[in-house]
Amino acid sequence: MPSVIGRQWSRTLIGPVLIIVIIHAIEAFLTYAVKDASLREASLDILPVVINLLASVALFWAAYRSKTISKRLSLAWLLMALGQLVYTLGDFFWFILEVFVKESPYPSIADLFYAAYYPLFFSGAILLSLENHVTIQKFKNTLDMAIIMSGAFLFYWFILLQPISETTLSEPWYVRALAAAYPVGDILLLAAILWLLNSNPNRYARPQIVSLLASIFVMIVADTIFSYQSLKGTYESSPVFDFGWTISYTLTGLAGLQQVFAVKIKKNISNPDSSNRERESFRKKALAFAPYFWLILAYLILYLGKSHSDPRCFTALYIWVGVIVGMVLVRQAGAFLEIKSLNKKLKDLLRQVEQQTRDLVTINQELESEIQLRVRVEEQLSFDALHDSLTNLPNRALFFQRLEHALDNIKSHPNMKYSVLFMDIDQFKVINDSLGHGMGDQLLIVIAQRLTRCLRETDTVARLGGDEFVFLLENTSDEHIIDFIVNRINEEVQKVIMLEEHPVFVTTSIGVVLDIKEYTTPGNILRDADLAMYRAKALGKGRFEIFQDGMHLQAISRLEIEEDLRCALENQELELYYQPIQRISSGEFIGFEALIRWNHPKYGILLPGEFLGVAEETGLYQSIGWWVFAKACTQIAAWQEKYPACKECFISINVSGRQISNSDLIPQIKKVIKQTGVKPSSIHLEITENTLIEGSEATIKKFEQLHELGIHLAIDDFGTGYSSLAYLQHFPVQTLKIDQSFIRGIGVKKSSLNVIKSMITLAHDLGLEIVAEGIETPSQLEELKKIGCDNGQGFMLSLPLSVDSAETFLREDYNKRIGKPASHETKTEPAAAL
Repeated sequence: MPSVIGRQWSRTLIGPVLIIVIIHAIEAFLTYAVKDASLREASLDILPVVINLLASVALFWAAYRSKTISKRLSLAWLLMALGQLVYTLGDFFWFILEVFVKESPYPSIADLFYAAYYPLFFSGAILLSLENHVTIQKFKNTLDMAIIMSGAFLFYWFILLQPISETTLSEPWYVRALAAAYPVGDILLLAAILWLLNSNPNRYARPQIVSLLASIFVMIVADTIFSYQSLKGTYESSPVFDFGWTISYTLTGLAGLQQVFAVKIKKNISNPDSSNRERESFRKKALAFAPYFWLILAYLILYLGKSHSDPRCFTALYIWVGVIVGMVLVRQAGAFLEIKSLNKKLKDLLRQVEQQTRDLVTINQELESEIQLRVRVEEQLSFDALHDSLTNLPNRALFFQRLEHALDNIKSHPNMKYSVLFMDIDQFKVINDSLGHGMGDQLLIVIAQRLTRCLRETDTVARLGGDEFVFLLENTSDEHIIDFIVNRINEEVQKVIMLEEHPVFVTTSIGVVLDIKEYTTPGNILRDADLAMYRAKALGKGRFEIFQDGMHLQAISRLEIEEDLRCALENQELELYYQPIQRISSGEFIGFEALIRWNHPKYGILLPGEFLGVAEETGLYQSIGWWVFAKACTQIAAWQEKYPACKECFISINVSGRQISNSDLIPQIKKVIKQTGVKPSSIHLEITENTLIEGSEATIKKFEQLHELGIHLAIDDFGTGYSSLAYLQHFPVQTLKIDQSFIRGIGVKKSSLNVIKSMITLAHDLGLEIVAEGIETPSQLEELKKIGCDNGQGFMLSLPLSVDSAETFLREDYNKRIGKPASHETKTEPAAAL
């Protein structure tokens, strides 16, 4: 802000400063370039009148503008403007005397106006110093001013007033008074300005005040020389001499303009600029030393005046210097008392600060102690909230947090594999009832300690409640690691446990969810691990079982599933997910496979293997199958129209043998194609090998009709059927999909890769394309690329996507093709995928 104001000052004052330069250039021109003496004299006499008149106008303007701030401030500038105007009249009459009357008398009528200038200007300066009712250190400031003015008066008395008094003894009193009036008036003006500055340098040492001070100093010098020469009879009007007065007038006018600008930018003398603080500090220090300067000057005058012819004058001079010395001593005594008082206050403050410091230290120690206690309590509360109070193991809440974190981690690192174990102590109720609950608790504590020793640092074991414990295992690449960890758990747990000299032997039943990648919520994971655990108990206890899809149906009433499935379509509980299919060589997206999921209101997301069997047995499969077909066709048609990346993509839809054998197959497919507007070439129907093997002549005819419609046929789970190779030449098939069981064997069994190579060679020899299912690792993808596999799908490439996530995928795939940076939209949840 100060720099902005400084630039405003510069722009505003450039005009007045330019006028000043022009005026003095004219004065210099008239002084040295005009040869005619009369013309030069007249020009140089009228020029001060013009300058003074302009200065008066500037002061009147300042008075007018200052009314918006303060009436007193406006009156102060008005009195100074009147004083300057009176001085202008004096210059005007002097011009008349010199130019027209051809005389330079002393005293003259001009001197009357000059003398009237001082009281007016002095009154304005005093009012200016009283502006804002500044609170000052009255005694100190008054004493400083008394010393300064006494020294100044002594100086003027010695060099001017006393000589004037001696040389004008024979002159009339008014001549003597007028001769002394100039220096006395200048001293009064100087006193007013110094009083203003000394009252509060930080507030009043503004540009306009500094300009007035400079104007007064120049006026003092010019008046002093004028008075002295007039008394000596040597005064003659000269351009060089008059130049001092014109500078004084100019500075006075500049002060008025500065005040106008100060009012304009709301920067009057009561509001200092922070940018001037250092300079103002210097002024304040300089004014503090001013009395000592006048004391030194007084002694110098005393030294010079010792040779004065009149002893009385020297005695008076000596007394006057003594008075100044006395005031300085009084000032020093006051300063000493002030310093003493300040030191006492400082010591009192220091004592208060020390006491407050001690109090603060005590309070701080109490606060630190209280904070530490609160931290310990909060840490304990936090620990208790997330840990089992009996075993100190993580509780259900903390285990769920870590399980959710694992699910989130899978999103960004699809290759990560986590397993969950659900353990229950066999016959714990018998131990609890026979030995007592206290013994049961001791047993749980010992088992918890042993379980902790069984696991790696990255694994988690938690107690859900009762005798149920759960484990979250990280980096479990295959079942061998699970076997190893479960065996360690059983070895530790099955060791004898002494409970008050009672040897106790326990076994456990453990359910395992081998890979949580296919889940969306921790609840579903624990549900399935719990089902597997109960399966282990049902098979004899003391063992573990890995969760299989069909275990849900073993725990849920068949009738309940059937009833819920009948309402699933009506309640819109069924939904499709879409897994992208890509070219392995280039990574280019070419289509989706539609996968059905049942969002069961009670059991969460159910996979096809958990409910489609019931659907087939109850006759609901036809309705579900045609719903899937129509939904998938509608969706791919919409995407092809909306997204450029999907113009040529296809949708792969699973079709069961029951749908193939239905007599309405072809009419129903045609109806859906007409209703959805989908291109037949965008439809890929996936048929199992068993459907081909069991196919009749009527089935072959339907396949041919589908082929004629432009629909693409693919054999799903190729390689898992029986002798299906003989049927490839009879059916219009375009694609073979290699079952994921072969893909999992890559890098594990050398024969798996050889079988896949043979399948690819066979397919290419028959003009068929290959799609590899279940690609889950970079090494699998790299090997498939090496042996020339055409297309692929799997968690390594992309999880199954919800509709919203699939649309995000299509937008990003299009941006990638055109070279546009990815939009960083949120990727799909693995939960939505599986």
